[in-house]
Amino acid sequence: MNTSREAIDIIDDLDLPNVKICIDVNHFLYERSEDAAKALGTRIATTHISDHDYVNERHWIPKRGKIDWMRLISTFESVGYTGVFNYEVEASFEDIKKNYEELFEEYNSNR
Repeated sequence: MNTSREAIDIIDDLDLPNVKICIDVNHFLYERSEDAAKALGTRIATTHISDHDYVNERHWIPKRGKIDWMRLISTFESVGYTGVFNYEVEASFEDIKKNYEELFEEYNSNR
């Protein structure tokens, strides 16, 4: 699936209300990741979190690429997503933990 529309069509065609999606925000090259999250809304069951440049999938640690992380986190909150924030990056645990703390500190300080 390359777009949220493709994902929605597949999920909705199944007509199984408990089927949800893992939103991999690094895979949306044709639309903004935060727009895809908004479109998928309550269909999101879990996440794969990494950044990219909207040219290729990069699996960079958040804030290295072009995803608007404050808007994406806000979108997750607005659609009622309360699940895991599952990093899919090549980085040490310490770097991931630091990045997570910085992301949410910034997000919470701007609310």
